[in-house]
Amino acid sequence: MAHVCDGCGETFETLTRLRLHEKDDCQGQETFDEIDPEADDVGTQGVEGLLTCRNCDRPNPNAAVEETADYDGEDYHLIVEFGCHFCGFDNENRLVMTGVDAADLSDLPPHLQPDSVGGAA
Repeated sequence: MAHVCDGCGETFETLTRLRLHEKDDCQGQETFDEIDPEADDVGTQGVEGLLTCRNCDRPNPNAAVEETADYDGEDYHLIVEFGCHFCGFDNENRLVMTGVDAADLSDLPPHLQPDSVGGAA
């Protein structure tokens, strides 16, 4: 049975290959939100979306999550991985802060500061 990626439509022979593609390679994966770095709630924007399952659309507020922050030179990505308590889907959801000035990172929330991202600035 073929498994189809919801983000880009590519098909995979195994569910494992689909999950790896969704996690690491899919350019069509939708991000939940773009963060406005000027907003007062910059540290909490989009959190509810991050903990909503992409498969069954149910929120998982108490899920055990693995959180990673990544800076690609312009944008910060907060990546949250968790298994849905309801359907078992392995989620990798992202929050993206676009247009970040590498010379002035003072407005970023603490979990996105360069020392927690591995010296990325």
